Amino acid sequence: MRVVWLATGAVVAAALAAIPYVSAKDNPESAVIEVPVDADAASLPTLAPLVKAVEPAVVAIEVEGKSEEVDLAEIPPMFRPFVPEGPHRSHGEGSGFVISADGHVLTNNHVIEGADRIVAKFADGREVTAEVIGRDPATDVALLQLDGDRNDWAHVKLGSSAGLEVGDWVVAIGNPLGLGLTVTAGILSGKGREIGHDAFDDFLQTDAAINMGNSGGPLFDLHGRVVGMNTAIAQGANTIGFAVPADLIADLLEELTTEGRVARGYLGVQVQPMDPVLARTLGTEKGALVSNVQPGTPASESGIEQGDVILGVAKRPIADAGDLIDAVAAHKPGEKVSVDVLRDGKARSFQVRLAERRLGEDEPAAAEELAEPMHGKVGVSLAPVPERISEITGTTGGAIVESVVPDSPADGKLLPGDVIVEVNRKPVKDPADAAALLGKGTGAALVRVIRDGTSVYVAVERGDGG
Repeated sequence: MRVVWLATGAVVAAALAAIPYVSAKDNPESAVIEVPVDADAASLPTLAPLVKAVEPAVVAIEVEGKSEEVDLAEIPPMFRPFVPEGPHRSHGEGSGFVISADGHVLTNNHVIEGADRIVAKFADGREVTAEVIGRDPATDVALLQLDGDRNDWAHVKLGSSAGLEVGDWVVAIGNPLGLGLTVTAGILSGKGREIGHDAFDDFLQTDAAINMGNSGGPLFDLHGRVVGMNTAIAQGANTIGFAVPADLIADLLEELTTEGRVARGYLGVQVQPMDPVLARTLGTEKGALVSNVQPGTPASESGIEQGDVILGVAKRPIADAGDLIDAVAAHKPGEKVSVDVLRDGKARSFQVRLAERRLGEDEPAAAEELAEPMHGKVGVSLAPVPERISEITGTTGGAIVESVVPDSPADGKLLPGDVIVEVNRKPVKDPADAAALLGKGTGAALVRVIRDGTSVYVAVERGDGG
């Protein structure tokens, strides 16, 4: 799914001039159709009172910044006359909303990123410059301060997104395409959406129409409380929009106000999901399976190892990789926490002093002629690891998967090019060693491979072949 962030450039406004319209003069009065209004239609609810109440707190955001010089050699000749020479000023638009009497404004980080001038435009025509107080790229939230000494700004309240239910009515207000204050309505279509922005994705989904320029605008419930901040749309889809939940924003406000940024704990492990066979092999259906431990991180220094299944952080249960990311990030860098793991069927606990998660860094989920004869129990053909691949992967020994028999136990588990480095937590020296370990015993074998440069665990059932 391709996601489009909703800030827009001034060039869009020029395109609006081309939109045709029909004048009232084209419709003679005699052609007007009169529709009788019955009592039921007249009593339909209206959103007008809500819109009038919150309108003074919703703003259009205009930004300016310095663009880097464009290399004209990279631009097709036919377009070069339209490209400014040298550094130039760039312009963009978005939306925002005032959340305090002293002039704090919320918007998206991607709306104001790189801007050196920010102007908030109110529905009554006032224009007020603003400065960035704090921003958090990981959640795409930015907090601004309106210039001036006023402490009586009209503002709206953050509500709670936790109580929202799919199907509840919501209202989006913003500045799409630079048109000015625009209101659309719809329902909450989903919660907890992941759109590939960051490890902390937890977006609300709505079918209220939002467009370019809506970024940073409020999503209201019918009581006029902000339940989300409109952020992105799914490209090519109809009315699939995403909003940052209000509860997530509320958790950030104090730190954004006092520190200007959000500091999150970092453990330093790579984790992967578990399928039923893998879970059965490891003896637990819940937890985050550690597929790799980053060198020099809190995890490696505390004794956490590959193959451990993390079951808890600071007594908070961990059901999956997403739980682990949230649990670790909830603690501050330098804080000492307990990490409970399952290792070889036994429970263990480690005390870990967390580091700071840097931008873009998370506890990531894992990505997905001497050939040894086909091993019947599993269904793979193995060969020695070429020297070049050993250098790239940083492995010593091991066995590379040359081919996988269709419909064999290994089909869908092991892939050609996988480098097998462990079987049942025992290092693999060469193809013969891998074959011996895979052929030993019954039930599922826990296999660690290097795949596309990433350490991954798979559980492979062993058949009856020999």
